[in-house]
Amino acid sequence: MQKPTWSSDVIKWSGVASANQYEVKLYRGTALIVTKRVGGTVRQYNYASLMKTPGRYSVTVQAIGDNRLYRNGSVSARSTQRITLNSVQKPTWNGTVIKWKGVANANQYEVKLYRGTALVNTRRVLATVRQYNYVSLMKKSGSYTVTVQAIGNTKYFKNGPVSSRSNPKRK
Repeated sequence: MQKPTWSSDVIKWSGVASANQYEVKLYRGTALIVTKRVGGTVRQYNYASLMKTPGRYSVTVQAIGDNRLYRNGSVSARSTQRITLNSVQKPTWNGTVIKWKGVANANQYEVKLYRGTALVNTRRVLATVRQYNYVSLMKKSGSYTVTVQAIGNTKYFKNGPVSSRSNPKRK
């Protein structure tokens, strides 16, 4: 069995003649997260919903025979790793400037400003940026909060979970 490859959150593999099924295993680090069996004509599986926890994910695939004419094949080598970034720590206010600590391997950050529960603004900033001044967007009175999410490069790094909301900033 050839080594499976990632295409975004979908793992893909080459077919094996006479495979009745494929057994696809998802790992986070060395821990087995889930084993899925798919039909013999399937050549990919989307793991997006199971890769939300930060960590390094990889997959193995094994061709499963019919146990009469064909035996199970050998397990593939593990795929390259697909990494879900860590969550940004809770951002903090300094006046109208929101600040946060960086996350390793982030490509960008997505910063969202809320007034109450209403989304006011969404910005993407470079990975080198660790603060954003919201003075021009905090004109109305209310309670403002911010979340920050580390954005991956989509090839090797998945977006991290959204941070906790900042403490409210009264305007």
